[in-house]
Amino acid sequence: MDSVIIIPARMGSSRLPGKPLKLINGISMIEHCFRRALMCKFAKDVFVATCDQEIQEHVISIGGKVILTSSNHKRASTRTEEAMSNLLKDNMKYDLVLMLQGDVPFIKPS
Repeated sequence: MDSVIIIPARMGSSRLPGKPLKLINGISMIEHCFRRALMCKFAKDVFVATCDQEIQEHVISIGGKVILTSSNHKRASTRTEEAMSNLLKDNMKYDLVLMLQGDVPFIKPS
């Protein structure tokens, strides 16, 4: 079964602006989430979905893949949906799509 994990992230959090790039033990929150997603045994691909260039550049610098999305999204689920639509347009098909919130840096890969 081909599965994909999409991590929606944006800099404009109302409660904590810049949250994805905040450091936890010297590693950004989004990098913690990304690296844990890579450890998931069933994930064929992991992408970060963002509208922010800062996040895009950071994720690429750590070897990650980014899907640029609109800045108009109010919810992580619609950002994820747009990212998945972009993957489908590129003929990338998956049996399972998992949205992993970009602010759960200590999630267990299992």
